[in-house]
Amino acid sequence: MERAAGWQLSLQDWEQIFYDFKGRNRSKWLSQCPGLAILEQALYIVAKKDYPFKPQLLAFIEENIDVLIGDDDAEEALGSVVEALRTVLESPLDNLNASSLLKEQMMTTATVAMVVLDGLHIALHHLQVLVEVLLGVINRPNHGLDRQARGTACECLRELEKAYPCLLHACAGHILFLFQSERTHVAQSYTLLLTTTLHNLACYMYTTPGSRSGGASSFLSTSAPLTPFSVPSFLVTSDPGEEALSVPSRELTSGVLKEFRRVVGLLLERPQLLTSSGMLEFVSSLIDIAAALELQGSILKLQLYSFIYTYNPLLCQVVLMIYFHFMDSFKGEEGAIFKRLNLLCNDPQQPSVIRLLAVHWLLGLERLLLSKDRKPYLAMMAPSMYPLIYDPLSLKALKLDTLAHCAACVQSMGTEIVTQQQSGMSNAPPLQKAEAASKLFKDGSVCLSAFRWLPSWSSETRLMFRMMHRFFTVDVMHSQSEPDDDVEPFRSALFKTLEARLISLSLQFRRLVPCLLMLVDR
Repeated sequence: MERAAGWQLSLQDWEQIFYDFKGRNRSKWLSQCPGLAILEQALYIVAKKDYPFKPQLLAFIEENIDVLIGDDDAEEALGSVVEALRTVLESPLDNLNASSLLKEQMMTTATVAMVVLDGLHIALHHLQVLVEVLLGVINRPNHGLDRQARGTACECLRELEKAYPCLLHACAGHILFLFQSERTHVAQSYTLLLTTTLHNLACYMYTTPGSRSGGASSFLSTSAPLTPFSVPSFLVTSDPGEEALSVPSRELTSGVLKEFRRVVGLLLERPQLLTSSGMLEFVSSLIDIAAALELQGSILKLQLYSFIYTYNPLLCQVVLMIYFHFMDSFKGEEGAIFKRLNLLCNDPQQPSVIRLLAVHWLLGLERLLLSKDRKPYLAMMAPSMYPLIYDPLSLKALKLDTLAHCAACVQSMGTEIVTQQQSGMSNAPPLQKAEAASKLFKDGSVCLSAFRWLPSWSSETRLMFRMMHRFFTVDVMHSQSEPDDDVEPFRSALFKTLEARLISLSLQFRRLVPCLLMLVDR
């Protein structure tokens, strides 16, 4: 840092550096001066009070740290970064807002540099100092002035824990205490930090089945102070890139399992503290924890199942993730999930993206049920999947694909599904499977009737022929016949309906004959 003070780059130089490093001219600067010198000059400027490019400098370091610093200079570079971080954190709050943002970005930059340059194996001491500094920042729960900085420090520690599994295993008890104490809006960051620490303990450390009797030392112990911090010895001796393999396996005794259950219960008590994206990360980790510890999925379902009735796609995805991993906990609930997603995809007030996503979810759930030899639901809901006249073309196309899938299911599974669907709609007698599949095609194509008056190259016309091709091919793909009997699908009532439609179109609309020939070729 001292030598950087005697070597100055002007504002114009830095502007040119920012531009050149985004292209191919970075070698021009690296040939003039070492990357370490550029880094130290940038850090020296960040520590000064009056400079307009501090955020841009830190972003430049994050994006180009691997280009600027080689293996030989990595330890010295990380030492300079950690020293600059301590200087920035200890500086007085002259401008409260600007200083707080600078501290947050400096913590992020230091963490990125430590992970990219692999500080664990290159600069162990500097990694310990960085973790100790970050732990000191988060160890002030409910402190109002620096709450944003505490949230950023939690995120930085979480990234270090992801890069080096079980790095913070000895701090789990302290992190739990901080999580319980925090009441400001950055409680999400403490929640995710605790969840990530718990995830690595369950998936990497407590992997040996125990006798479920007897005791072991609690992983939530707070007898040791939070700081000073030292990196666990098993990580120190690990090989680069294989840190997870170095984590020692410990017995999952009944006492340890009880502690895990208690912490999971505490985490699930406050889902309202999380944003939708935070909830997605949170539940992803909890699913892995539950699977590793062989916990019942009903623990998650009980607290989070109501999210399926929201209009937030991320929260709906949370419930579907739980369903995918713990299907047995949702016995009898599949129909309600299908109905909810069906309402979502047919709600015209929802954005098209969400409605498209809901149809994809329905198709994915149907495939999942079929792969598990479960009762399918989508064919029974086929009448509610007809495209509406004002639906976007993309949504119409996806709904028509769904109807083609339903038609194939109806033909291959018999009249039971059709009987249930009819009894739910009216008192009309049930249709035979051949009639039902043909009816899906006829009713589904009503929304595309405008193609009759449009040119052959219009979107509606292309979509109509795409629909016919889909009904042709999906019937063959769902056929369970032997290779010698591949002609059987072409004798079905659905195929004859499609054949009649092609003949009718060729007679009534000669301008569509080229499109019909292309369809036949396909």
